[in-house]
Amino acid sequence: MKLPHHLDRGQVVVSLHVIVDIANVEQVRTELLTIIRTHQATSHACVVDLGPIPYVLPTGLSLLANLHDQCRRLDMRLRIVSDRPLVTRVLRLVGMHRILPPFRTVADALRADDVLPHRAPAFPGPHVNGKAVSAD
Repeated sequence: MKLPHHLDRGQVVVSLHVIVDIANVEQVRTELLTIIRTHQATSHACVVDLGPIPYVLPTGLSLLANLHDQCRRLDMRLRIVSDRPLVTRVLRLVGMHRILPPFRTVADALRADDVLPHRAPAFPGPHVNGKAVSAD
């Protein structure tokens, strides 16, 4: 799988227009990590455009959390683009919107440097009813 991507204003923009599920998650993860590592010297952020994806599965949420952690290790920010109600509701429901606030457009995500700090906060890990739980 080759994910379309390009550089824009020091940020790599990746079009991820496929629902990530158990059948394709490893292939998508490998491709995304390859893109990020290839562009880490010239990019300070990765913008993942979910485009027309109508919803996101738990596998996709896990992939985004993993991608966020990988970007942090490389001193990059991860930004998510989606204006789909089911995607943004799920991000809000599981609390990911606090770390990965969804942007409505790629242009909005690219302009985020004006309002967001360069270094992203760490992902807080799993929580149930507002309390941290062990992933073990």
